Amino acid sequence: MEANERRKQERWQRLYDRLLLLMSNFGREDSYGRADFFIVDDYSEGQQKVYITSWAMLGTAFLAPLMKTVNEDFSDFEIYVQVDVDHPDGTPSNARGVIVRPCGVEDCLDRSELPEHIRATALRQ
Repeated sequence: MEANERRKQERWQRLYDRLLLLMSNFGREDSYGRADFFIVDDYSEGQQKVYITSWAMLGTAFLAPLMKTVNEDFSDFEIYVQVDVDHPDGTPSNARGVIVRPCGVEDCLDRSELPEHIRATALRQ
């Protein structure tokens, strides 16, 4: 592996570690969807993916710290925050999510897919 590629992967790993620490302030991680979130640990140049796996997590204020992390230290990255929660009846949600970039947040969230009590506040800045 060449030095430039190794530096990119090391930088990606630093972002992964920072996101894990940050998101752990708001919930628990579990890669099988049995907690609040999951951070993808497969290298992808210039991006990181966070899956939200509980409705309760959507009511927390993690978006502002994610934006701060990208803006201050990782402006060459974007973070995909994907809602991956089933409805109470077991049907999958198609809520999508948001993309955090240095220039702002692209809101792709379909709030009609969310429980009514969190529609107005979920993933708001």
